[in-house]
Amino acid sequence: MNTERDNFYDWSKDKPDTGYAAFESTRQPLEPLPKSIPWKGIILTIVLGVAFGVLLKYLSAH
Repeated sequence: MNTERDNFYDWSKDKPDTGYAAFESTRQPLEPLPKSIPWKGIILTIVLGVAFGVLLKYLSAH
């Protein structure tokens, strides 16, 4: 007996899984950022502070 149900081909079996379950299983944990001293920020602050101090001395002298 040949019916429509017997001839049906499940095309969804050929499709890749696009659900969130596949994403959750392959997701790797985030690595924490290394704790380091922001030397560029410290040096920039010192340079700007010295420049501002020199500018104030120069302006107060004249």
